[in-house]
Amino acid sequence: MKTMVYFIRHDATIKIGYTADLTSRLAGIRRDGKRGAEFIAAVFGNRTLERALHSKLKRHALGGEWFRDCRDVQAAIQNTLNNFEAADTDLPLRRNASVMAEIARLLWPMKTAAELAALVGCTERAAERWLCGDRDWSGDAVSALLAEILKRHGMRNARVIARE
Repeated sequence: MKTMVYFIRHDATIKIGYTADLTSRLAGIRRDGKRGAEFIAAVFGNRTLERALHSKLKRHALGGEWFRDCRDVQAAIQNTLNNFEAADTDLPLRRNASVMAEIARLLWPMKTAAELAALVGCTERAAERWLCGDRDWSGDAVSALLAEILKRHGMRNARVIARE
């Protein structure tokens, strides 16, 4: 498996990292509190390329592999994309998953995965995977969110049943 240098945006920051498994790495970043993390691009490369980018952009460093999202950083990313082979990432776009996760976090700001798991009747790990976009949401999980919304809006007689 080829290694790659990747670029991820979160709020006004950009992460420049190195990995052999981008899907798992992005899921881990989202689990680590960067829930709105957005994949920008990746090129085939190694730690040497990653370190060279970090060195070039050190005045914009915020700590670790995170940098301010500014023109210099964006130019460095574009230059890298122009000069290195783009990595075929095949990352699934799970826009609905992020919307569902945001709704879940609004419903349960604390211990979101635990609350969701209890309602759905699954493991907390499964709920974490839905929340970080690592897995598609099950029908039961979507039904649990909808039922909770209806309950909170006084529609206690409404029942939501997942289709089989």
